[in-house]
Amino acid sequence: MTVLLEPTTGATRFVRGDTMHGLFQDAARRFPDATALSHRGVHVSYRELDAASDAYAALLQAQGVRRGDLVPVLMERGTPLITVLLALFKCGAGYSYLDTRWPVERLEGQIRLLTAPLLVTTVHGDWSVPVWTPPAEDLTVTAACGLRPTPVEVTGTDACSVFFTSGSTGAPKGVVSTHENAVRLFDTDFCAELGPGTVMPQTAPPAWDGFTLDCWSMLLTGGRTVLLDETVLVPRTLRALIADEGVNAAFMTTQLFNMLVTTDVAAFAGMKWVSIGGERAAPTRVRSFLTGHPGTRLINVYGPVECGAMVTARSISLEDCDDPAGIPLGAVLPHTDVYVLDGTRVCAPGETGELCLGGPGLARGYLGKPELTEAVFVTEEIEGRQQRLYRTGDLGNRSAEGIFHYTGRGDRQIKVRGHRIEPAEVERTVERVATVTGAAVVPMPKSDGSYFGLALFYTRAGASGIGPDELRERLAGLLPEYLVPRRVQLVEQFPQLANGKIDRRELGSRVHPEQDRDTHTAEVLEGTVALVAKAFRTVLDTARVPADTSFFELGGSSLDAARLCQHLDDVLGAAVQPSQIFRTPTARRLADWLDATARSAATADTPVPGLGPGEILLPPEQSGFLFAAAHDKDGLGGLCRLTWWLEGQVDADALEAAVGDVHLRHQALHARYLIRNNEIGYAVVPDDPAAAELIGPTEAADEAAAEAAWLEAALTPLSVGDGKVWRCAAVRARDTGRTLFGLVAHHVAFDGASETVVADDLSLAYAARLTGREPRFAAPAATVADVSADHRRVVARVDLAAQAAYWEDHLELQEALELPGRTDNDINAGPGYSSARTVTAAELARWDERARALGTTRFAMLAAQFGLVLREITGQEDISVKVPAARRGSGVLATAVSCRVDLLYLRFWPPHKDTGGGLLERAVASVDDALAAQETGGATLARTVVLTGGGDSLRPMPSFLTQDDPDPRLELAGCTAELSRIGAPTMFTELELDVRTTAGGALITASVRTDRIPATVADQVVASYTEAIRRGPAGPTSPADPTTCEDTTCVY
Repeated sequence: MTVLLEPTTGATRFVRGDTMHGLFQDAARRFPDATALSHRGVHVSYRELDAASDAYAALLQAQGVRRGDLVPVLMERGTPLITVLLALFKCGAGYSYLDTRWPVERLEGQIRLLTAPLLVTTVHGDWSVPVWTPPAEDLTVTAACGLRPTPVEVTGTDACSVFFTSGSTGAPKGVVSTHENAVRLFDTDFCAELGPGTVMPQTAPPAWDGFTLDCWSMLLTGGRTVLLDETVLVPRTLRALIADEGVNAAFMTTQLFNMLVTTDVAAFAGMKWVSIGGERAAPTRVRSFLTGHPGTRLINVYGPVECGAMVTARSISLEDCDDPAGIPLGAVLPHTDVYVLDGTRVCAPGETGELCLGGPGLARGYLGKPELTEAVFVTEEIEGRQQRLYRTGDLGNRSAEGIFHYTGRGDRQIKVRGHRIEPAEVERTVERVATVTGAAVVPMPKSDGSYFGLALFYTRAGASGIGPDELRERLAGLLPEYLVPRRVQLVEQFPQLANGKIDRRELGSRVHPEQDRDTHTAEVLEGTVALVAKAFRTVLDTARVPADTSFFELGGSSLDAARLCQHLDDVLGAAVQPSQIFRTPTARRLADWLDATARSAATADTPVPGLGPGEILLPPEQSGFLFAAAHDKDGLGGLCRLTWWLEGQVDADALEAAVGDVHLRHQALHARYLIRNNEIGYAVVPDDPAAAELIGPTEAADEAAAEAAWLEAALTPLSVGDGKVWRCAAVRARDTGRTLFGLVAHHVAFDGASETVVADDLSLAYAARLTGREPRFAAPAATVADVSADHRRVVARVDLAAQAAYWEDHLELQEALELPGRTDNDINAGPGYSSARTVTAAELARWDERARALGTTRFAMLAAQFGLVLREITGQEDISVKVPAARRGSGVLATAVSCRVDLLYLRFWPPHKDTGGGLLERAVASVDDALAAQETGGATLARTVVLTGGGDSLRPMPSFLTQDDPDPRLELAGCTAELSRIGAPTMFTELELDVRTTAGGALITASVRTDRIPATVADQVVASYTEAIRRGPAGPTSPADPTTCEDTTCVY
C-alpha cells in the first residue's frame, strides 16, 4: 500500500474500467483460477463467480430488472449474496442490502422508497413487491449452466448501491453511491497490496459502507474474501483465520480493533496490515499494537458513506501516538479532494473548519430527498473553479504538510457502536407515539469519550400518558436495536436555554460517563473477574459491567447465557453450563466459582468404573432416552422427525450418497447404544458401521397421500443397540411433482440443535455428489467420545449432591394436575389436537423489560405465566410442568449431532416454600432456582418424584417449550426446499404449550391428547395464555374467552 501513504490528487481517468463489475471481470480474466470467495470450507474461483453471476443476471433480467433499478436484497451472508450483487451490477442495476434484524415496518418503508420491480430474498414473508429467490443449488452448478445476460451499457456514474443511514428528519437517509465512488479506490497502483495473495475476512455488515472496504477491495483486485458467519471477531477466531485460511490483512472498525488489542494483542501475529476507521483511534491501543507488531502496518482511514467510505489514510507511527491533536486522519487519497472550509473560504494550515469533500467519490445524493441533497451536496467556487462538494459536518484542520486532523462535529450526529446516528431520527419517532408531547435524545458517553448508547428524555400529555417502560417497548418495534434508547426518563419539562431551545448539555449532564459511574460502584477489576466481566461485555455488547450486577439485570437472556458459556470456553478454555450462570449470575461470583473449581475440572478425564476399552459413557440426557427406549413397547416414543417438501428434480443417486456421507461423518448416527447392569448407558463406535438407510424415492397420488406414505415408511421402530439410529425416506407426489424428504432419528443421538447440523451437511454433500466429488467438510465432526468428555469436563465443576438435595426437597409430595374433562387410560400415545395464535414482538418486549427488572429471563417469565394459566383453569394452587432443557454451552457441542436435551421439572408454588411476593414473582423465582440445578438428569429427577410420593403427577404433567433456534435450511442444488413439520399420528404428552419465536413475534400453540383431554382445553389454554401475554406482566390473569380470538387448529 505504498501509494496509499503518498496519495496525489489530479486526473479522474480510470485505467482498468469505471464500473464495479468491470473491475471484477478484469480480475477474473487475469486470475481466473484464483480463489475469490471462501465460506464454510467451500472455495469459489473468480471464473466460477463470474459465470454464476452471469447466470443470476440472466435470471434477474427475465424477472424485469433493468438498468437504473435499485433492488432491495434481504439475504444472509454467503456466496449467493455476493453473486446476487455482482449480477445486479451486470444488469445495470444497483442494490440496497436490508438487514433481516430490522423491524418489518422499516424494511417495507425502504422497499417502497427504492421503487424496485422486485425483492431478492430468501426470507419468507408477505412482502409488498414480487420476490425472486436465487436457485438453491451449489454455485458450481449454476456456473456451469451457461446462462448469460443481455449486455447492458453501464457507466461509472450509474448507481450501484444505496446505503441507509440515520436521518435527522426522523426517517433513514438512503445514500445513492455510484460505481466510480469505489472504483477510484481500487483501480490502479492503490491496489498494490490488495491483489493476489491478500486474504481478508469479511466482517462488516453488508448494509454498511464498510462492506466496500472488506469485500469489494478483494473482489475488484484479485484478492480473496473469507466470509464469516459470526461477524464479530474474537481473538481465537482471528488466530484460526490466520492459521487456517491464510488471512493476512483486515479492515475493521476502531471499536473492534480496540477490543481485540485489549483482549489479546498477540492474536494479530501474521498480518501484513490492518486498517481501522469509523471512530477516533485511541493512542493507548495503537501504541500497544505497534509495540507488539512492529512489522505490521496499521492504517487509520477516514471517510463517510457519502464519499465512498474512504478519503484519507495514514500509516500510523509510534510518534503519532504522542500527537496532542490525536492520531492523524492522514493524507488525501487519489481521485479525491478534501478541503477545510469556513463557509466558502479555504482555511489556512492549522485553522479549524468544516471538512468538505469532492471528486468522483461523491455520492449522487439522498434517495427521494432533493432538499436534503441540495443542503449538503453543494457547488462552490474553490480556488478559482466550481466544484461539487459534500459538507460532512466534521470539523478538522490541515497541516502545512497536507496531513488532516479531526477535531469534532459541527452538528448533533454521533457514532454508537459503529453506527452513525442522528438523535433527531429517534426524537421524531418518539414524538409520533400517542400522548408524547416532546422528546430529547442525548448520547451516553464512555470514559474514553466515545458513546455506547442513547438516553431519551420525554414529556407527555397528562398523568395517564405512556410510561417509560411501555415507551421503550414501543420503540423496540419501530426502530433498529442500535437506535432504541437504553435509558428512557419521563420529565415534567425540558431545561431551556436563553433562546428557548432545549438545553441538551444540561440533559447530557444527567447521563454520567461510564468512568464516573464505575468509580462509585466497583473497584478496578483484575484476574479472573476482569476476564469474566470482559466476556459479559462482549456477549451483551454493553459498555459497562459492574462486578456485582447480575448478567440478567444487564439484559442477558437464556440464549445469551448459552453464548456466554461458549465464549468462556473459546477464550478461557473454561467448561461452563448455562445453569451455572443462573447460580452465579454476576461477574464476581462466576469468577470465584471458576477459580474454586479449576482443580476439579483438571481431574475430569479419570477412567469410568464399569466400562471397558472402546466403551464410551453417555451423558445423563442420552442415558435417559436409552433407558426409556428399553421399556418402550411400540418403539416409537423417542423418535424425532424432520421433513421438507422439495420442488425440482431430485437426483436419487446423489441423495443416497449424501445420506451415506452424513451417516459416516457423524459417529452419533451409526454408534451402538447399550446399557450395562441396568444403570450405565454407554456407546460403542463400530469400525465398520452398517450402511445408512434411505427408503425410496417412492410415489403417491397426491401430497396428502405422500405424507401418509412417508409416515408409514419412516416412522417405524429403530434399533439403537444395533447401530440403527436414523433413517431417511423420500416420497414423490404425482399431482404436484414435489417430493417429501426427511429423516427419523432416535432421541438418544439427536435433538433440535442437530437439525441444522444435519441439514447443512446434507446440503454440502449433495452438491458435491451431484458433480461426482466427495464432500469436503470444513472441519471434522465432534465424536461420541468428544461429547462424553465435554460433559464430564462440565459436571466436574458442579456439586451434583447439592442439586439432588434441592430436588428431593423441592419435589416432595407433588400433586397431580387435574385438567377439565380428563380421562385416564393405559395407552402410551393418542390422537392430538392443536390450537395456535400469535403475539407481536412489541408485546413480547414488555415481558423482556420486566424480566430485566427482576434479573431473570424471558423464558422464566413465559413459563411462570403458563403456570398462572393452569392455576386459573384447574383451580389448583400446586402446579408443575416439565420443560425440555438444552445444554449446548461449549464449542465442542456447537456443531455436534447428539442429544443434549433433558427434562427439567418446574414447580411454581411449592406449598412449603412460600417466600412471599406476588404469584408471578414467586413462580419466576422457582424457575430460576430450577435452572440453577439443571445438571441433575431427567431420569434422576423422575426417580426423585416417585420416591418423594409424587409419582402420580408425572403422567399428566403438562409440557412447556420455547423455541428460538433458526429453522434448518436444506439446500439441494436444483431444488427449492420448504420445511414442513408434518404432524405426528400420535401424541405422548397430555398437554403441551409451545412458544416459537418468529420474525414478527411468536407463534403460541397449545396441543392436547384428545383420548384423555377435550380439545376445548387446548382452545382455552392458548386463548388465556395469549391474552395474558398481550396484556403484559402487570395485567390481570383471568382466563380469556376462547371464542373471542381467531385461532388455527390442527387435528392429527
